[in-house]
Amino acid sequence: MGVLSAVPFAEIAARGSIDGADVLALRRTATEGCRITAEEAHSLLALDDACPVQDPAWAQWLVETLCDFIVHQTEPAGDLSAGNAAWLIARISGDGCIATGTPMHLLLAVLDRARLVPPSLVHFALEQVKAAIVGGSGPPRSGLSAPPRTVGAGHVDLLRRIMCAFDGNGGGGLPVTRPEAELLLAIDAATCGSDNHPSWQELFVQAVGNCVLAALGYAVPARALALAGSAMDAERSSGGPGLAPDPACRLQSAVEREAARCARQRLESVTGEPLELADAAWLAGRLEGDGPLSPNVRALLGFLEATGAALSPASRRWWAGLRRRANSKSSE
Repeated sequence: MGVLSAVPFAEIAARGSIDGADVLALRRTATEGCRITAEEAHSLLALDDACPVQDPAWAQWLVETLCDFIVHQTEPAGDLSAGNAAWLIARISGDGCIATGTPMHLLLAVLDRARLVPPSLVHFALEQVKAAIVGGSGPPRSGLSAPPRTVGAGHVDLLRRIMCAFDGNGGGGLPVTRPEAELLLAIDAATCGSDNHPSWQELFVQAVGNCVLAALGYAVPARALALAGSAMDAERSSGGPGLAPDPACRLQSAVEREAARCARQRLESVTGEPLELADAAWLAGRLEGDGPLSPNVRALLGFLEATGAALSPASRRWWAGLRRRANSKSSE
């Protein structure tokens, strides 16, 4: 029997509201350190869905309780397996989308607190922000003023927070992955020409540039530094608003390559999910074409040239093609 067995879930759901007395009773029942069951966690989420009227204290208590259950009470304690991530996604979303605000706060809290999380959970979180940007709906848009197909400052903050959480808690120095870069490129394509917040180009260049440099075999800084916003400029190298590489671009040493391999292996072993990094072949196929380049992609090319990264012979052909497109009138 779980610690919440005496909670009248059906009665609360029937009236459609969670008041302060309900939250107080839940706090007294599930005191700090108590372990809830998976069934109780599911019941709490169902109660959140069933009650549109909620005391402000409810969301905070629910997020704290369920985050502790998912991250610390479920094995592997402190980390998330692919199975646990799938359980969470299934219970906070319908058709791949989060419909209410509290589950989104729960998702972000889990990403912030867990040491290692599977790439699928990070991609799911990023997809919620993408859906909010492109479709103009979903909880990430709550309180944001940007119109559909426009990237606002709040969207950029969410994207940065999610990507930094993927690496920051585990301390593994993971570069931006191929799926993350693909998602940012998709947002760029969907919002090109819109009145996007200036911080969007900054994050796009930082993140995709980090992915590209890692694919070319270069050492890249930790995400917290690589994806830092303009407020971190004073602590970064000079050369532009948050777009200068730090440290100076250089090839990975043998020791760094081994450390990166071990970090990837640990994440894959703990989460049970592979990490999909980019390579030069993906980059060539993703950026080749005949159409005009977006301002963000042109800024990315300028950033990569500024690093002084040397291209492999196989990469020089498509790089030259990109430069011609960037300099042509059709790219203006």
